[in-house]
Amino acid sequence: MEHTWRKERKNLVHNARVKAYPDGSQQLLCCDLPIFHATGWEPSRDKKRPPKAADMQKKPAQNKEDPKDQNQGNLERTMRRARAQVRDLALCTPFRYFVTLTLDRAKVNRYDMAAITRKLNRWLDNQVRRKGLVYVLVPERHKDGAIHFHGFFNEALDVVDSGTITHKSLRKPRKPRNAAQRTQWLQDGGQVVYNLPGWTLGFTTAIQLHGDYRKAVSYVCKYIGKDGTKIGGRWYYSGGKLGRPQVDYLDADFRELEKDARAYRFDLKQARRSFVLLEIKASVPYNCSEYMQLCKNFMAKCEKAGVTLHKKVPDRPPSPPPIEEMCEQLMLALPGEKRRCLSYDEA
Repeated sequence: MEHTWRKERKNLVHNARVKAYPDGSQQLLCCDLPIFHATGWEPSRDKKRPPKAADMQKKPAQNKEDPKDQNQGNLERTMRRARAQVRDLALCTPFRYFVTLTLDRAKVNRYDMAAITRKLNRWLDNQVRRKGLVYVLVPERHKDGAIHFHGFFNEALDVVDSGTITHKSLRKPRKPRNAAQRTQWLQDGGQVVYNLPGWTLGFTTAIQLHGDYRKAVSYVCKYIGKDGTKIGGRWYYSGGKLGRPQVDYLDADFRELEKDARAYRFDLKQARRSFVLLEIKASVPYNCSEYMQLCKNFMAKCEKAGVTLHKKVPDRPPSPPPIEEMCEQLMLALPGEKRRCLSYDEA
């Protein structure tokens, strides 16, 4: 007798996955076969049931793939997955600074990733516990093989003005000649470059995030696998109270979706699967860091004016709408004749 908690596979597995982000945007990934299922479910196998006759038949021999091509395919697949994970973490966490961490050869061997990881993890864990640091870091090799890191930090750590400023006319940050030039560069959109005095293993730069937050996220994601290798066995480092997108699953018509002008189709030959990616942008996009800064400024003004807040200001960006509402938004974003290809399954 079948247990009551077992469900048919068709009710558990779907061919589309929806991710919702705090800025109101959504990402729809649709496969040509149902492969997505919610966490917590595992395939049911009855050990007492004898194998079917069809399963006992010897399968015809297939052309074996070159091991080199197979390894390269696996590497590219894990690289894409790591980039997607970093993207999700960054888009759902109110980061404040884009940081670069370099290493002092007098304090650590910059070419030994094992030695670097031991000291890096110790420093990061200490900052998370004591200061509330939230971070995502991606390792990169210099041309000479030395390791450094790029990524995002929240506002937990102290920063000091380095005296240098970025400017559109400069390849690298530079110190202005005088106060007038500094003011002019800042008015032209230049950004102050800060240092992190708490970083004890070398040198740092930190630039406050501004403008298009998604471009900054994409910029950091490009460092993952930049030289085609996984440095030290890890694509990235992350920690602290990180946010994650709201994820749900639905059924969609793959053939109809790939006809949409905004959709991007790609094929995974090794897995023999095809996918369609559809991005739905937020109607009123906002920067998570700017949102959190507005909240802090508002609280500071209230405190200065002696005003008591009766409602707590949120400690993170507003949560995305319920999945049912997001699916409706996805359907409305499609042309009228294609809306019927999306259907939300509440089972």
